[in-house]
Amino acid sequence: MGTKRIGLARAETLIENLKRELALGSGSGVVADTIAVSDAGSTVISRKVATATTGTIAVDHSTNNPASFTQPAGTHIKHLICIPAGNIVSSGVAGDDLDVSLGTSANGVEILGLKAILDDAGGAVTWPENKPLYIIQNGKGAAANAFTANPATSEEMALTATTFSAAERTLHINFKALDTNLTTADTTIKVICVFSTQ
Repeated sequence: MGTKRIGLARAETLIENLKRELALGSGSGVVADTIAVSDAGSTVISRKVATATTGTIAVDHSTNNPASFTQPAGTHIKHLICIPAGNIVSSGVAGDDLDVSLGTSANGVEILGLKAILDDAGGAVTWPENKPLYIIQNGKGAAANAFTANPATSEEMALTATTFSAAERTLHINFKALDTNLTTADTTIKVICVFSTQ
């Protein structure tokens, strides 16, 4: 029996025409390597994706709503994206925000102290269903009011420590409503974290 060979162009066409969805549940990951070439040589830049989902976000103030995921060794956070499955609305009482923190311990603030995603200045602020917010983008925390319109107001997501880790570690993200209950919540938040070696 002979062997059948197909050319590179045919193999590429077959792969491109595969219509499949990637189901990334909580705790799953993807690795995507790219090669960076310069006059000094070449290096492989590896990006790894981790996901997590919170439990149901409580409308009750002062309640921790955590999720955790694993950071691979030798990486830093390139992007940290949060997406609510339903609308989340603040109370409308000045100073009663929905805050987010990121740390290396449960409910910790080692990397990002409690910062308002919904910065309530006396009028209710809405984080719409399925609206992704880049808490960290290209390795930097989001600027104040960076989310353009929805939510209308947010604090600067100033990082308090480097996101690089030489060793694998567990990161903990937490969402917490301050002194007054949220008007609307009872939904989950999906967290997508993209780690990069460079």
